[in-house]
Amino acid sequence: MIRKIMAILATLVLFGTSSALAGVPAFEDIQFPENPSTGIFLADGTIDYSYDDMSQHYSLEIITDHYGVPTLPSDEDPIAAYLSKALNIDLTLTTVASSDLATTLAARFAADDAPDIITLNTSDRDMAFTLSDAGLLIDAKTLYPYMPMHQKYATASMLQWSTNVNGELPFVTKYGLFDGVWCLAMRADWLQTLGMEVPKTKEELLAYAVAVTTQDPDGNGINDTYFMTGASGGASFGMLQSAFSTMAGNADATVDENGVLSHPYFNGVRKEFLSFMKELYDLNVLAPDWYTIDWETAKSYTLNDKIGMVYYPAANLYSEYAQAQGNFEKETIDAWQFIDYPIDGGKYVAAGNPGLLIGFSTKNFEGQEGKLLRALHLMDTLAIGGENFTHTSQMGDDVVFEDFGLDLVSHQEFVYTDDGMFYIHQSGQDENGAMQFPYNEGAYGGLLLAPWQNFGLNVSWQLTDPEQATDEMSYFAQACNTGKSIIAGIDRWPNVGLAVALTGDAAEAASTLKDFINSAEYEFVTGIRSLDEYDTFAQEWLGKGGKAIIQQTAECMGAAVPDYAK
Repeated sequence: MIRKIMAILATLVLFGTSSALAGVPAFEDIQFPENPSTGIFLADGTIDYSYDDMSQHYSLEIITDHYGVPTLPSDEDPIAAYLSKALNIDLTLTTVASSDLATTLAARFAADDAPDIITLNTSDRDMAFTLSDAGLLIDAKTLYPYMPMHQKYATASMLQWSTNVNGELPFVTKYGLFDGVWCLAMRADWLQTLGMEVPKTKEELLAYAVAVTTQDPDGNGINDTYFMTGASGGASFGMLQSAFSTMAGNADATVDENGVLSHPYFNGVRKEFLSFMKELYDLNVLAPDWYTIDWETAKSYTLNDKIGMVYYPAANLYSEYAQAQGNFEKETIDAWQFIDYPIDGGKYVAAGNPGLLIGFSTKNFEGQEGKLLRALHLMDTLAIGGENFTHTSQMGDDVVFEDFGLDLVSHQEFVYTDDGMFYIHQSGQDENGAMQFPYNEGAYGGLLLAPWQNFGLNVSWQLTDPEQATDEMSYFAQACNTGKSIIAGIDRWPNVGLAVALTGDAAEAASTLKDFINSAEYEFVTGIRSLDEYDTFAQEWLGKGGKAIIQQTAECMGAAVPDYAK
């Protein structure tokens, strides 16, 4: 009852004045995008926050996580000082280690000492739901109307994922930090050595895989090179799954033309992927430890020229490989080429995944509509492309440090490109020819300003500075940016899976069936069990809890339950 009353009060407080506030729509009238953006939206004076009476002063505390290094005290933090001055607030950023964030928040709520604004990771969604059920977080249906930038970066699927069983949204979210930055890359130099073209079909890909493994593309006289590895430490098929599981269709459950749920275990999508995996296994083109090797160890294959294809972010691949080779020369960089289309006419795995979960404490804003509006105004400006994004991401820009009264030897400027990307331009050196920024020298040395970027940064659209690159590094920068642009523009399946939030028996079944699924699929791929028995496996899965999963999935997606799962 308390939760319902608080939700009603929050709705009355905000929506009671919405019609009189310029640019503030009703939640139901917001057109959240179906698919992720292919580039950045810029505020550019087009975003209206006139609902916020800036003459009023408020104090706000935000809590988020850091990565092992403490942040600056509030009175020494140039970013907090800048935002405090710009938005007429006393702003405190409290940070804790990532592993302690959920525990710290639970303790503070229990002690009736909740921060005004909290953040949680996607893995902590259930905690946000619990806090919401207890009436401790404001329903974000009353918040999104005041956050026009977040409206652009939150898809309809994200909102479905954010909705608890009571129909409330405990938090605001948008794209994750590393959302959609992965793509297939292959050894372009090996293609040339082998006299082959970039594969476009499954048959051409298999031919490349065999050639890589049997025709000595590195020229050392030994067949010690391989097509790919998995690199998930035995937990799944790893990068092989990310790269190829969607060739035959969306790897998530979908709704067919008759409005019936279509599950990948029963519509042929998963079986076809496993058949392709078995082809690779039978051809003996995978690294010997492809299933058991972990990600970091598997890098040795890539860096030592023993693997012909990876599923990787562009900048990471080029930088790690060039460093391993000891040079950034054109020949080294050209060894790898990103593929700007999916193999065999499919699509890549879905992007548009939720990122940081931003919640607003109910009690802290009760009877303080102005304070809540200021908090929403603040947080929205931190989104990528927002008016305070450049002041807060990746340790801020010149404006922040100049406003703090610091002398700048080196400079950091954010540059937006015409195609919806951005890069950071750094300039200015000290007498020793080194870059010197306020955040890594003097009183600020070793203290972390990076947690501010939690609220806005998305590296999907971040390029390497083409102006900064030296002669040696210019080609490297160009290759990174080409790869990133390819990845930003590739065709992906829609992220319909976000609509599914399993609870109760279905959630328990999804958790307990993981080992059963991994074991059976490994046996299918390695021939321990014939794929002729796949239908038997699917029926076993249904009997072990799969029916509950399908039934609840259909409910979440507004689809009819297929006959086999009734």
